[in-house]
Amino acid sequence: DLMKDLFRFMILLGLFLSGFTLEMTVLNQPAYPQEFCETIGLYPARSSMTGRWIEYTEGIAVLVLQFRKLSFALFGLTDDDDMTKDSVCIPSWGKDLIVVMYGVYLVISMIVLVNLLIAMMSDTYQRIQRQSDTEWKFGR
Repeated sequence: DLMKDLFRFMILLGLFLSGFTLEMTVLNQPAYPQEFCETIGLYPARSSMTGRWIEYTEGIAVLVLQFRKLSFALFGLTDDDDMTKDSVCIPSWGKDLIVVMYGVYLVISMIVLVNLLIAMMSDTYQRIQRQSDTEWKFGR
């Protein structure tokens, strides 16, 4: 029973993580063409990881980066500055939206999902306790 509950919880956590990863990936896409961003000063930017100029990232690279950031956020190893550090050609309101959605993700994952896990484990413990009492009475 305990492993079933953990498996169900991991599926639910995976759904939340993948959904917010896709949402953060979409929010981190450039809002304007590169030429326009260069004229208004939103481009280029330096990567926080490599220190090189950031190019427009496409496809799976942004997805993996956002998945890694959100996974590390579950353990408190990411803050809101990390979510917008590598954003290229995104207006200030877009970066604010990223921070707000990151806050929503933290509230859902840390508070709601952890309390759900505690409730599931408590329910499983009570079921096992009831069954053990019944088995003990019939075993005498």
